[in-house]
Amino acid sequence: MARLSLDIPNAMDHEWSLDIKKSTARPPAAIRERLTDLAEAIRNDARRVFAHRGEYGTKPGKPSVVMERPWCAKNRSGRIVYQINKKHPLIESTLKRMGPLSEYAEAMLRLIEETVPVQKIWLDTAEASEDHAIPYEGYDEKTVLNDIRMTCDFLSQSITNTETLRAYLLATEPFNRYPKAVDKVLKER
Repeated sequence: MARLSLDIPNAMDHEWSLDIKKSTARPPAAIRERLTDLAEAIRNDARRVFAHRGEYGTKPGKPSVVMERPWCAKNRSGRIVYQINKKHPLIESTLKRMGPLSEYAEAMLRLIEETVPVQKIWLDTAEASEDHAIPYEGYDEKTVLNDIRMTCDFLSQSITNTETLRAYLLATEPFNRYPKAVDKVLKER
């Protein structure tokens, strides 16, 4: 999500080990470390901006809740891995209701986590960031309402206040995108 541009005059081709097609270049040793530092700083800035998109703070006067996302990034042996957030209300509820079958569900989730096509997702996002569907795009309203209902049922076991329940649902990804559907489910109760 960031670019670093260098203008190299023709007189410097030899110092940069540029080939005749100018398809590869190797920076001179004297500036290589500085270029690496600059590139890393630019990459970190881009990563911060990109990761910040879609994050929301608490709203004044509303119950304070933390956004529950279905995925989380973790560090395992010095490498980033993506795991399903088992504290997400719908996932946690499903695992609890499965009882003795939850061991199979855990294995299935682990398989999904271990095979997330990170490189493919990264490439698709870099090449066509506007072409990705938003959560539930293309599903009928019934499916969205049903998933909100199931999450609401689980949350209402510990949350009795409707306004607090609404705040939790709206702080749960991807339901935060569907406030009218959340309100519709809460009116049914």
